[in-house]
Amino acid sequence: MLKFRPGLPLSIVAMLLAVSCAAPALTPAPAAPPTPPPATITPDPGLLPMGGAPADRFLFVEARVIVEGTGALPRLMIDFPAYTFDPETRTLRSFRGDRGISLARNAWGFMGQGTVRRGDAGGGAASQLLPIPQLPFTTTIGVFTGKAKDGLEELRQVPVVLQSVNPQGSLMAFIDGRRVILGRGASWSQVIEADVATPEGKGHYRVTSSITNHGWLDRSQLAGAE
Repeated sequence: MLKFRPGLPLSIVAMLLAVSCAAPALTPAPAAPPTPPPATITPDPGLLPMGGAPADRFLFVEARVIVEGTGALPRLMIDFPAYTFDPETRTLRSFRGDRGISLARNAWGFMGQGTVRRGDAGGGAASQLLPIPQLPFTTTIGVFTGKAKDGLEELRQVPVVLQSVNPQGSLMAFIDGRRVILGRGASWSQVIEADVATPEGKGHYRVTSSITNHGWLDRSQLAGAE
């Protein structure tokens, strides 16, 4: 509290009171740093998709389900292969040697779908070739649920979207909603095992679901184009 000496002129007292009651000076807050501009993402030129199917090559992608088992399982036998593929020579052939494989000129390639059974789950192989008329191309692959019905494995059909491919044969796909980049010869796979109850007792399943990108193959190996 201010104390004033008796006898001070009233004008001086008023000045002192004004100074004591003035609001304290505010220190200005430091200026916020400027917000940096958003980062610009430049696509990797090696992953840029092609605008159209090449005239001299075709894409080959395989979806395969291998069912293996032990114990009291139904021995399911299958035997309906439609094609064979040699990864060493990179040749795709009809399973029947007297029947060629044809592909439309503007199609991108083939999606091979196959199933293999082994052990107490049965035996044999079945496959088919689906033309890829355009990209994106949507199909499915079976993935084991870990359950069995009447002793047979239950499979959930997972969506597979072949989105785009680049000149080097790298494939961008979405498998069950997840983005995957598969270079030439690379695979995505999921292995699920489970014990199951069957009408005959108990068994064990091991199911491998895979997507393999074989990349570009020489179109000249095909039969006459449609």
